[in-house]
Amino acid sequence: MLNLNTQRSTRLDILEIILWPLVKFCVRSATSVHEVVVVIKKLYLRAATEEMQRSGRKVNCSRLSVATGLHRAEIMKLNELPRVPPEHEAVGLASKVVGKWRHDKRFINKSKLPRVLSYKTADSEFNRLVSSISTAIHPGTVMAELERTGVIEVTPRGLRLVTQATALGGDLHKSSQLLAKDLDTLISSVGENFRDYDRLGNLHIRTEYDNVYVKDMGKVRRWLIEEGKTFHRKIREFLTSHDKDLSPSSNPEAKAGGKVVVTSFSLTEPNPNAD
Repeated sequence: MLNLNTQRSTRLDILEIILWPLVKFCVRSATSVHEVVVVIKKLYLRAATEEMQRSGRKVNCSRLSVATGLHRAEIMKLNELPRVPPEHEAVGLASKVVGKWRHDKRFINKSKLPRVLSYKTADSEFNRLVSSISTAIHPGTVMAELERTGVIEVTPRGLRLVTQATALGGDLHKSSQLLAKDLDTLISSVGENFRDYDRLGNLHIRTEYDNVYVKDMGKVRRWLIEEGKTFHRKIREFLTSHDKDLSPSSNPEAKAGGKVVVTSFSLTEPNPNAD
């Protein structure tokens, strides 16, 4: 078994590897190390607070100081600063609404395509769709978000789904939120594979070629995008039959709540110095 000093050294080595891409991003965006340190301290406080709340422990300044290594005075000062804005709840709900609209038999036609849904009344089909997932956010808020991002179209017959997923477009904040989610999921997935290496692990595959013809890069990018869409379409169709919200079990005692995340991305970088 590793001693405490070795364990600490290993953790710091791993941390340096993980933080390297983020530090490069900060340098490229002209973000100073002092600004980064303030953000990290605030996030340490948020993470420690969430961990204490999750475990049912009372949150106070003394416990936060022990958990983060920050002095009490510094914690009080940091708590006065504006917090990093939380993810807009309507955005996350909108993605779930689109998924259910595409697969729930109540909202698709005989050809298994999303139906045009009524939306003008309190008991409209769209309101029922949103309320079947969450009653915390008004359906009108979700509708506005889907319409703003071009996911739905308002027609004389009702709301029509025109794309398969919520679009990020040029929204830097939403793109950053998705990146943060992907990083969190990837770290959790790799960590679980490392800790439980003797059992079936999570999917983690990387494919890399570094001498592709520059003239073919556009073709390669389009192929990857189309194949990625097909791959995720198959995943959604498979998971639909295993999800309690979309395929209720005949056994009312069947436990649900398991979470499955599959994310895909690719990078195609033309090399200006290629032969």
